[in-house]
Amino acid sequence: MPRVTVYTYQMKIESVDKDNEKNLLPGSEFSVLDENGEVLHFKKSDDGEYYLTRSDDEASVVNVSVNANGHLYLKGLDEGTYNIKQAKAPEGYQISRKIYQMNLSDSNLDGELDEECKLVFKNSKGYILPVTGGIGNKILICIGIILAVIGIIIEISILKKKKILKVNKNIESCRLHSLLDIVKFMKKIIAIIFILLGVLIILYPKISNIIEEKNQTEVIKEYKNKIEKTNDEEKNKAYKKANKYNEMLSVGEESFYNEYNDILNLENDGVMAYIEIPKISVYLPIYHGTESEVLKNGIGHLQNTSLPVGGNTTHTVLTGHTGFTKSELFTRIDELKIGDEVYIFSLDKKMRYCVYQTKVVLPYEINDLKIIDGKDLLTLVTCTPYGINTHRLLVQCERAEINESDKKIDIKEDFIVDNVFQSINDKYWIFIFCDVIIFLIIVFCCILLNKIVKYIQKVRNKE
Repeated sequence: MPRVTVYTYQMKIESVDKDNEKNLLPGSEFSVLDENGEVLHFKKSDDGEYYLTRSDDEASVVNVSVNANGHLYLKGLDEGTYNIKQAKAPEGYQISRKIYQMNLSDSNLDGELDEECKLVFKNSKGYILPVTGGIGNKILICIGIILAVIGIIIEISILKKKKILKVNKNIESCRLHSLLDIVKFMKKIIAIIFILLGVLIILYPKISNIIEEKNQTEVIKEYKNKIEKTNDEEKNKAYKKANKYNEMLSVGEESFYNEYNDILNLENDGVMAYIEIPKISVYLPIYHGTESEVLKNGIGHLQNTSLPVGGNTTHTVLTGHTGFTKSELFTRIDELKIGDEVYIFSLDKKMRYCVYQTKVVLPYEINDLKIIDGKDLLTLVTCTPYGINTHRLLVQCERAEINESDKKIDIKEDFIVDNVFQSINDKYWIFIFCDVIIFLIIVFCCILLNKIVKYIQKVRNKE
């Protein structure tokens, strides 16, 4: 019987730093599809190379990884066309969205690896999620309470006449009373200063948030007025440009990035959309970028993520402060649960998203922010824990259909008024009322404590 020689094909894959292609990166994983779109299975040999195998092989895998040197060898392949895509990026790098095509022919039989059958995936360095946390309003309230308590203690403290009399027993009565009056007056002034300062610090976050919400609502009102005045041709042009940007992101192209600040920027004020989260009373403008000045005024859009116009194979990432003393912003997004609704308004388009996952990650852990084929995703990002800000909280949402109940959304328009104090929601009065009650309870406790001390002193003097 004549001997039959069967030839197979192989390919080599490398993962490199985009800015320095000589720097080979370990940690990448890839999946390989044949020309029919079927995912291929491979088995890893003892020498670290992968060989094509059957899907029912218990040792088979669909994601193959480069070795410690940044190389990956795939062997045992048939002649034909293959599609290779990156499933996992090296640590500290962004995943490549490009899908490479490799055509294997007689020029690259096993043992004769040719440069034509080598693929190089270029990965850009990842980014660190921006700092979106402050010291927290709770700390300010505690400081305010402490100052107020100090003032109260000063006010109700007893000035012991016997200590003054010991200084000079020959002091005339009128001079003694004058000295006591001066001391008492100074004591009252200091007490009042401490109390007022404490009360102001306690109330500052609430009052400041009310004013900021008024300003943010006015920004949204101006944005909506601009949209109403913009003709359909201009809006379609803006949508087309935004969708083009998102499309290029999805395939890993960056030639379009330099136009980022001009897209969806109708008023040249950086506002690209606005967000509403009914459950936690969030109604805020969305700005380009995540610079500190941007995050003081509203919600920032993380550059190099999909613009908030929706569509398959998009992933929009929005960032906002927690514990920001001037405004609540994203302080309460930790209250969101699976199924809660988030609404994005971009130009005249209204999009509904539902929370499907919440997750705490480190600032450089961005794998959960990647674009997923066929998905329309939205992620809200803020710092956590409250006032510490060592980690990032991700609230991840997926696009859902608009239903009849959603017509009630965007109710904040009803609260847009000329006078800032008319825009105060009932909840703020409740917060202020609670702060006052707490303050009065503290005052009562201090007075009661003073009475107890005086009573004990009186009993001791009798003894």
